[in-house]
Amino acid sequence: SCTLRDKVDFETMDRLHQEAKERVEADHHKRIAGLQQRLSIVTTSAAAPLSTHVYRSHVVQAHVAEVWPCVFPLSDVVGPGRVKASSCKSNQSVGSRFRVRYKSGVKETYTLTAFSRESHRLSFELQDRSVPLEAESVAHSIALKPVKVTPGTKPATFIELSTEFSKDAPAALIAMSHIVKMDFFDWILGEMSRRRVRKSARRRAAEEARRQERNETKTREKSFERTERNGAVGGDEKVRQSANGEVEQPVSTGQREGGGAPTAGSNTASSGDVAGSASSRLQQQQELPPVSAETAREWKVQGIEILS
Repeated sequence: SCTLRDKVDFETMDRLHQEAKERVEADHHKRIAGLQQRLSIVTTSAAAPLSTHVYRSHVVQAHVAEVWPCVFPLSDVVGPGRVKASSCKSNQSVGSRFRVRYKSGVKETYTLTAFSRESHRLSFELQDRSVPLEAESVAHSIALKPVKVTPGTKPATFIELSTEFSKDAPAALIAMSHIVKMDFFDWILGEMSRRRVRKSARRRAAEEARRQERNETKTREKSFERTERNGAVGGDEKVRQSANGEVEQPVSTGQREGGGAPTAGSNTASSGDVAGSASSRLQQQQELPPVSAETAREWKVQGIEILS
């Protein structure tokens, strides 16, 4: 009987399959080469004495003096959102070192190689890392440049970020550097917005404090003017001068209780009468010690009235 193996030549099929596979791979490499040529991508060998340069730039709608403080402490430059702490300060000197600690626990030490507050430029280089990096050297640079704008438009700042890797840097590390720089631009836009919000809040709080202070000052001035118009207050009574020049003495509470309602004639008196009535009230209000019956009879003869 004839079997299937006798009718099918498996060797021929394997050969045809291999040839088709090779043609597909050749076409694929040809397309990749054409794409690299169109995109001007040059593939260099590891032995080439060249460093790998990563460059990114962005424009921020803010004055360069507002953007410069956001750069420090450089934690968001090397790893925005991934750095836990940084010891870099805005008064660092060239040659000094600062440390960066990531949330993952990795620690890096950098050396400040260039710093210019006038031109808003700085550079720093990686010196040590707790976890070895797949590159011999890494150097970062930052430059801020004011953008010339027409009158009436808001100021702007041109930000340049660049990183120099050694020739042994892998492609993954270079790609990550591009991503970090884009994340930094997103972070600095958000940081500028947050700073504007905080500045507006402080301005509103200061204006509210000044407004309250002005209101309190006006209230005190009105109270002082009202006190001056009413005159000085002395005890329970006031001595007023009527329109005809005479002094008017109001009746005290004790007189109302003892003598009933005062009349219009009794309210007006001369200066001497006012002094006498004041002396009489003072004697009435003064508390005397107990006296004997004989002394009381003598005072009664003299016209001195003793109140019980």
